[in-house]
Amino acid sequence: MTDPLDALYRSTARETPTAAADAAVFRAAAAQVERRRRAPLLALAAVLLVAVLVMQSREAVRPAITPGASPEATRAYLMNLQTPQDAGPAEGNG
Repeated sequence: MTDPLDALYRSTARETPTAAADAAVFRAAAAQVERRRRAPLLALAAVLLVAVLVMQSREAVRPAITPGASPEATRAYLMNLQTPQDAGPAEGNG
């Protein structure tokens, strides 16, 4: 009392993929492993690049002489400030 579907299943249950299909799966797996090995290095490089750019932008904003360090340094800092040429006297000064 064997069912024809049972017989068909039993006849195909021991089939194996071809060598070409196995090779394609192995190549795809190797490529995936290689991509996963590079991902942390690329992430580290991106983080380092952002850190360097942030540090450079902070240095560009910082004044060369810290005001208040000494009277001479403060005077030099104030003398080198860029002010608008058309600035008139401040309002409210008597």
